[in-house]
Amino acid sequence: MAGDVFRFIGEKQGSGEGVVLATVVKSRGSAPVAAGTRMAVAAREISGTVGGGPLEAKVIEAAREALAAGRPRLLGFKLDGDEAGGLGMLCGGEQEIFLDVINPVSRILIFGGGHVGQALARAAATAGYPSTVLDDREAFVEPSRFPEDCRTVRIDLAGDWSGLEITAETSIVIVTRGHSFDRLCLKRAIATPADYIGMIGSRKKVAATLKALAEAGGAAGEDERVYAPVGLDLGGNTPEEIAVSILAEIIAVRQGRTGGHLGKRVGEKT
Repeated sequence: MAGDVFRFIGEKQGSGEGVVLATVVKSRGSAPVAAGTRMAVAAREISGTVGGGPLEAKVIEAAREALAAGRPRLLGFKLDGDEAGGLGMLCGGEQEIFLDVINPVSRILIFGGGHVGQALARAAATAGYPSTVLDDREAFVEPSRFPEDCRTVRIDLAGDWSGLEITAETSIVIVTRGHSFDRLCLKRAIATPADYIGMIGSRKKVAATLKALAEAGGAAGEDERVYAPVGLDLGGNTPEEIAVSILAEIIAVRQGRTGGHLGKRVGEKT
């Protein structure tokens, strides 16, 4: 059923895994399934079907190639014996199947449930980014403080992070209540595959944190994934304004942009 296919896609995206949606866009003659039939293909699992048999096996193989390449494809099949391309199918129809690569949803892990963490969770929800807020204080991960679809986790920041499922599609934002916690989180964050790591603080605090990590044998100061102080230079000071600058930076980094103006100011001389 289509609902099962889309649930499967949502689950894979939420866990940081890419997936291909294979859709039958044209079906003629005695093809095994009708146009509109869908199947989702992940690296190790599938959901749904486009007819089964050797044709489906070909589609799964092509879908995984498309997933690895990150590019969509349109497949065409003739199912009339001699022209069936070795599929061994004699039903006499034709099918075209479009393979659409669906990248995993970017997930934001927010370490620190204070004012900035709370504002960032709200901003992320508005922009469609799933987020998880983590803090060692129970009151600061109270679900009622955050958007409905934001997860909250009470965690020992000095404890085990292995259950957090951090992938290359994860953005980590460190906005804890103190320098020592920030330094601890940054040290742990650079050991993960997260593609973005941001830490709040003044330039003086950031420099001191990076120096302390370097003296302890860490290499955060040389890691291109680390953005500290976190956020674009928008000039805002309220938690909400800071949250917007952080989210804007995450989006810019993911899109490979600098976050500059799209055009010159009206009336500005060139």
